[in-house]
Amino acid sequence: MSTSFSRPEESRALESPSPQVLEKIERLGRSAFVKRYLLELEVLGYGRSPLELEAYGKQSTV
Repeated sequence: MSTSFSRPEESRALESPSPQVLEKIERLGRSAFVKRYLLELEVLGYGRSPLELEAYGKQSTV
């Protein structure tokens, strides 16, 4: 059974967290990070979430 992704960001969910995301988790604490992340996704959507934009921006400059 193969998995097909309709959007590139859906395939990113299967990758391990970037160093930037791990840094935020350590700084905020896991519970606070997950709460903030899910709230941002709910309110702003994946494409406009500040955590995603920051991680994507830093990842593309590496």
